[in-house]
Amino acid sequence: MSSAMDGTMDDVGREVPGREASPGSASASGTPASSPQPVPDAPATDGTPSASRNTVQRHVDRLLGGREIYTLAEAAQIAGISTRLARRIWLSMGFPTIEDEDNDRVFADVDIESLRQHRDILESGLLTEESLTSLIRSESHMADRLVLWQHEALVEYAENELKLDGISARFWILDHFGDYEDFLRMQMNYAWRRHLASLLRRSEAEVSEMQLSNADDLQLQRAVGFVDMVAFTNRSNEIGSAELIELIETFEYTCRDVIASHGARVVKTIGDAFLFIADDVVVGAEVASSIVEELRQVPGMLPVRASLVWAAWCRGSVIFSGPR
Repeated sequence: MSSAMDGTMDDVGREVPGREASPGSASASGTPASSPQPVPDAPATDGTPSASRNTVQRHVDRLLGGREIYTLAEAAQIAGISTRLARRIWLSMGFPTIEDEDNDRVFADVDIESLRQHRDILESGLLTEESLTSLIRSESHMADRLVLWQHEALVEYAENELKLDGISARFWILDHFGDYEDFLRMQMNYAWRRHLASLLRRSEAEVSEMQLSNADDLQLQRAVGFVDMVAFTNRSNEIGSAELIELIETFEYTCRDVIASHGARVVKTIGDAFLFIADDVVVGAEVASSIVEELRQVPGMLPVRASLVWAAWCRGSVIFSGPR
């Protein structure tokens, strides 16, 4: 890898012989020559109550292990990687481009620790930069969706159980999110371990199936189902937001329950549509017909249609090969 920081290190912090460190570079202990100073709190100019801003800042400080006091270059230097690699990791996580990398302080201690772990996995040879980037993108995408779902579920709880209006419910969550943090982390870790265990079992069965059939890695066949609501766009323009949310949630919860109860798996959701896979045609057909039947019994539910194909499954993507 080429050097992209100060000419004395490669991308993962190894020294390049015959070159001197530039002034202001990290010391042998990994500490920068001059520690950056914390940035003062910005005044509340957006109408947000100052008490709420202080509460959120306490949450952020706890989550990030302190204030965001490092620039991109400083964080990369302390972590022992190049600014190019630090920038790639940051963007791969789905965060916006840092406009002024020399002055914008967006990195905290937790970021530096994570950058060090990324450096270590690259140095170990267990991952290449391309495979690491792929993992970062997938995990960050799921994390972004997960925290949004968690937040909205708690807002719904505050509205329904505490009888708060929408704005008050969101302020309540800002004050009390810390009460749920340990549980949410525990549940996320538990779900990850359980789903990984299930994946490893399925993978073993799939590899054995491929070995017996002398198939290559593109020939793994699965039932792929698609379910969607008919005339959803027109209906969404005719009803209020609360009724629309209830319609979508009823559709989504019913689809997820039926898919999971039959041992199939959700691939993707698009509001009024679901894409799922099953290990054989019989299970796939049962899922599709059961979803239609379940939703048909829901008052006010739109008509639902379903389709099923036998398709080749390729490394996390679905290649539709048509009915067989």
